[in-house]
Amino acid sequence: MSQAGLIAGLTSRWEKLLCRSTFVSRIYSRPYQQVVRREIQIASISTTDVVLNVGCGAVPFSAMYTALFSGARVWAVERQPDAARLAEKCINSWGLQKQVDVITADAACSIPQGFTAALVALQAEPKEAIFRRLCEAAGPGARLVFREPSTQFAGQYDSLADLYQADGFTRQDMVTFDRSLLYRLPAHANQRSR
Repeated sequence: MSQAGLIAGLTSRWEKLLCRSTFVSRIYSRPYQQVVRREIQIASISTTDVVLNVGCGAVPFSAMYTALFSGARVWAVERQPDAARLAEKCINSWGLQKQVDVITADAACSIPQGFTAALVALQAEPKEAIFRRLCEAAGPGARLVFREPSTQFAGQYDSLADLYQADGFTRQDMVTFDRSLLYRLPAHANQRSR
């Protein structure tokens, strides 16, 4: 197992334990409040958006904070069925079930259409396949945000920085990722060229 796979596996197990307590999940997710606020700002997410959160995990803090801070409708996508079930319970315990829906799917293969913005978790992979699928399913003018690994974790997580030119970025103060990249799809077409 790669180091990235090890980190993702440990994080997944940890979140499955944490989601059992609303109080503990709120404490665990607190450092991500500013991360999500910055992503909402760079992607200009508002109440009129439908946001796809790829790789939500058992504690879908990015989906929940996006809903809380922007007022947008959020579709939280998780490929592990057990984590998706726990994410749904977590969302219900936070009282966000009317604003956040959980979808069990592999975003590299199948995602719903009709979203206007997407936030992609650091551990979601393969990023290039997810990026392509998002470009195919998103509406014109959609904004896609991908978390990029910090220098010390660059070899442990997928990255889009060398594959596609970002339209913008925001700095993040996290250990495993130090920025979130913004990709804007053209307003006249739903395909982005390489």
